[in-house]
Amino acid sequence: MIINVTTFDLLLRKHGMTQAALARRARLGTKTIGRVHRGEELRISNAEKIASVFHVSIEELQFPPSEELREQAGKKSGLSRLVADLGSEVRNALTLTSIRYRIPEQDILAAAPYFFTILAELSLKRRREKLEAWKDAALAAIEAGPRRDFPTIESITDDVWDLYHEELGSIEKRDLSGGFTGLHPECPTNENPGNPFLSMLDELAGESGYYLNYVDVERGFVPVFSSAHHDTVLEFLDPENELDVGSWEAMEIYSGDVPLADMPKELLESGSGLERCAWISSHPDYRSRFHGSDNADDDIAADDLQLGNNAEIGGSNA
Repeated sequence: MIINVTTFDLLLRKHGMTQAALARRARLGTKTIGRVHRGEELRISNAEKIASVFHVSIEELQFPPSEELREQAGKKSGLSRLVADLGSEVRNALTLTSIRYRIPEQDILAAAPYFFTILAELSLKRRREKLEAWKDAALAAIEAGPRRDFPTIESITDDVWDLYHEELGSIEKRDLSGGFTGLHPECPTNENPGNPFLSMLDELAGESGYYLNYVDVERGFVPVFSSAHHDTVLEFLDPENELDVGSWEAMEIYSGDVPLADMPKELLESGSGLERCAWISSHPDYRSRFHGSDNADDDIAADDLQLGNNAEIGGSNA
C-alpha cells in the first residue's frame, strides 16, 4: 500500500516526531520510512506498524488529511518538537521527573543548559584539583626515590610533566571526555578508566546515596539507568505503595519501549498503580523486544524482496 505523504507529514508534526524517531518506535529501517516520501509501496505489515505508532488505522494513512488532523498538527507544542530526537527512555525519564517533582517539562528543559554548565564546570574543577595533587605526589615520589641510570630521574620527571600538560590542555579546552591518549595517571594500565565527566556524575550520585549505570559511553552524557530513577519509576507504578510491581512493567518504562507519551493524560497524572500497570501490559509494544524483528536491516531486505516480487507479478500490495 501507499501512504499519503501529506497525512504522514502532519502525523509526524502532531506527534512531535522526526522520521528517525518514528523508525525507532515502529522498529523499521530508516530506508523503509523514506519510501513513504517517495510515494513507494510498503508492505501492509510495515504500514500497520506506522499506524500503530500514530494511533490511526492503515486506511487513514492512505487518505488525504482531515481538517481535524491539520488543526491538531498546527497546535502541536514546541516542546514535543524539541524532544523528538531524544531516545524514548530519556523522554520517559523527563515525563516521570516532571510528575514526581511537580515541575513542568518545559521548566526542566529550560533549566537543562544551566544545570549542565554548572556540572561541566564542576567536573573541570575537580579534574584540575586531582591533576595538581597527582602531579605534586608524583614529583615528590621521584625526588624521594633512589637514583638510577635508566630510566633517569630526569626522563621520569619529563614523563610526569608531559602527562600533566596533556590533561591540563584538555581541561583548558573544556574537553569533558579527558585528554589522556596514553597512560592515565590514575590508572596502572594503559586502559583509559573512562569519561571524567561521567566519573564526576558517579561521584555526585554516590554523595546523594544513588548510583548511575551506562550501557555505552559513546551515546553521550545521558545515564541509561540510575537508582534514583528506579525509585521514580516504582513510585509512578505503585503510588499507593500497595502493589508488588511487576519487573516487566518497570523495565518497559526504563527502556522506553512503552512510551509514556502514549498514555492518556488523566491516567498519566492521577491514575492508580493497577490502572497504569494494566495499560502498560496492554500496550502493543509491551515486551516487543521478545517478539518480531528488531533488525532494521532485516526489514529493509524483506521490503526489497517483497517489492521485487510485486514488480514481477504485477501486484499492488506491499
